Formats: sequence, structure tokens, C-alpha cells
Amino acid sequence: MAQSSPYDFDIYQPRNPKASAYYKCIENHFEELEQAWDDMYKSRYGYWRTYVMIQGEI
Repeated sequence: MAQSSPYDFDIYQPRNPKASAYYKCIENHFEELEQAWDDMYKSRYGYWRTYVMIQGEI
């Protein structure tokens, strides 16, 4: 017996990262994140990479 699925796996459905809650949060608070990075995240994740700022502007 074949199981039904809510997804149609025969049709490619590309991701839409801009629709995610994570993307919207970063987009809405990007300037705050950039300013707070050194104090809050540098020790754990490293220095602020300029390509992140370039990607954020696209």
C-alpha cells in the first residue's frame, strides 16, 4: 500500500530563505547585530567578516 505525502517530490521546489523567520529577524536587526558583534560574539564566533555585510546588502 502506497503512503500519501503532502509533498510532490517529482516537482523541484526551490528554497525561499527570505521567507524564514531567521532571515527576517537578521534583516530587521542587521545594524544592531553588526554593532554588537565584537562585544557579544567575537570570542565565540570570531571577528566580523566583511563579506557578511556585503551579503546583507544584496
